[in-house]
Amino acid sequence: MSEEEFRFPKIVVHEIVEDDDRLFRESLTSPVCDFCMDERVKWSYNCADFSIVLDDGETWGSHNGWAVCDQCSEFVEKQVWPNLTVRVLRSWSKLGSVLSQEKIDNAWAIVSGFLQHYVPGREPFG
Repeated sequence: MSEEEFRFPKIVVHEIVEDDDRLFRESLTSPVCDFCMDERVKWSYNCADFSIVLDDGETWGSHNGWAVCDQCSEFVEKQVWPNLTVRVLRSWSKLGSVLSQEKIDNAWAIVSGFLQHYVPGREPFG
């Protein structure tokens, strides 16, 4: 994996917002890929709002569609969900997360949640 595979922003600031009695994390800074957090967002996917409870007990929610980088979008378009999950895990690792079965399960839960709620077909972001 090359150093250029991910380009993370220097800082990402979120706030917690409530919609229909559900909490969602919303970015206050420039958008990042909702899968791998790469700052080079190129595509947008329509996705119904959903929330899941991760293995660590944290509730994770998706709200207002997904911003996606080129690489993650290619995995979505080709429906290569295991590769997308691995990319998520690699980005978390690059950001300092330690790989564990819980992290693998959480990454798959997020990808699976997207898979179950998105509308196939991408649009240019912005």
